[in-house]
Amino acid sequence: MKNKTMHDRPVSINIELTKRCVLNCKMCHAWKISEEKEELTIKELKGLIDSLPDVFDSDIAISFGGGEPFLKEGILDIVSVCAGRGYRTIIPTNAFLIDRAMAKKIVDSGLEIIFISLDSLKEETHDYLRGKKGVYNNLMRAIDHISELKKETPRIQISTLITGKNLEDLIGLARWACTDKRLFGISFQAVTAPFYTPEGPAWYLKDEYRELWPKDKTRLKEIIEELIELKGQGLKIWNPVSQLRMFLSYYDNPECFIRKRECHLGRDSLGVGSCGDVFLCYLMEPINNIRDYNLKDIWNNQRAVTIRQRIKECKKNCQILVNCWFEEEKP
Repeated sequence: MKNKTMHDRPVSINIELTKRCVLNCKMCHAWKISEEKEELTIKELKGLIDSLPDVFDSDIAISFGGGEPFLKEGILDIVSVCAGRGYRTIIPTNAFLIDRAMAKKIVDSGLEIIFISLDSLKEETHDYLRGKKGVYNNLMRAIDHISELKKETPRIQISTLITGKNLEDLIGLARWACTDKRLFGISFQAVTAPFYTPEGPAWYLKDEYRELWPKDKTRLKEIIEELIELKGQGLKIWNPVSQLRMFLSYYDNPECFIRKRECHLGRDSLGVGSCGDVFLCYLMEPINNIRDYNLKDIWNNQRAVTIRQRIKECKKNCQILVNCWFEEEKP
């Protein structure tokens, strides 16, 4: 039987390393954020990793996110520590900073999976969505650099956002990502309100975001059905079919709750912000900060219990529910 704390032991943690970024993406406004508190230091991050066995099951998945994770100097030393302890390690990146020297450090660190954001095989489309010229070419060179050096890890996986701007590019991108032997496949995400923007209903109707939202619902359905067909043919599209079909319901009415059961966040995962705040849900207030309390006490305290109850009762669609921690409905 699994060891238990007061609540089920979580199996995954997302550690936000920084809000800093080198790009000006249309779907994320981290580049507009000026962080008031100091980021966790590498020493503090090492302390966080050391505390994980007090709370987590032994089979831990750790995602090091951002902003742009590779702006955090020393992070690959932390990845090496995690890999040495048998933890599964993941980094999502825009790949802009990965030159040959960085690629060698990535491979040597033992990183298990690197998610590279690519929205189109058309250079102008990808660069436009990412807000900077040269991103596409840097990304393609990064894939070359890692592939030339790596043996088994990291697995390179493409991560693609489904938007109105790149809708017609998705099938070609999926075929390429699933047949290029350097890559481990592709996963898709539905576009949501850009990160670090004020919450509000009907965000997709605002002029500044309008181009992100697919307007042709018939064409969207055709493309997602084709992705499902390609997955059925054995292409490495890693989204469950149920999630791809759920995307259609979401795009049809993003204000309507799409799950039949309550959100599972707070039971098996948690997040740590760049300044140490600990979250069960990023849309709710933090429980506490790892600079003030140990992680075991944070996971089990009364504030965590209260937020878990609020999560259980929540009926809101969000980027976490739709994309990052999608959980298939059980019959």
